[in-house]
Parts: sequence; structure tokens; C-alpha cells
Amino acid sequence: MDENLIGSNLGSTWAAKLPHKVQFRQQVSWIPAYHNPYAYSAGESDSLTLPFFKKLAFSLGFNDSYHETQFLSNS
Repeated sequence: MDENLIGSNLGSTWAAKLPHKVQFRQQVSWIPAYHNPYAYSAGESDSLTLPFFKKLAFSLGFNDSYHETQFLSNS
């Protein structure tokens, strides 16, 4: 079954400067469907940036996403 969904993207970004010029950044988003309460998407992205040498840095990242859709029956 195919269903057209309408929704909004709700998100937030958070950043922290840690000791030794290390930076942590996190982004999260949630996309709910307006006309189907059982359909939504969510995602998260994290990154850690470590200074390596003068203007050179090493970055480590993580991405996660989740999608859920349950079709509503017409009966």
C-alpha cells in the first residue's frame, strides 16, 4: 500500500567546546506525519573534532536514522 504523507521537520543543533580545543556537535530531527500518527522519521548525527596539528583536525562522526510507517485501514 502506498500512502502520501505530509509533515514538518522539527530539529535541534547543540554544540560544546571541550578542553584542549575539542569540539562536540549533535543534531537531531523528527519528522511527524500530520494525518497518520503512526508514521514518522527521526535522525541523529554526532561529531567529535580533535585538533591534530596547527590548522589540521581529526573528526569522528556517527549517524543514526529511524523510519516507522503503519498504514491506516479504511475499514
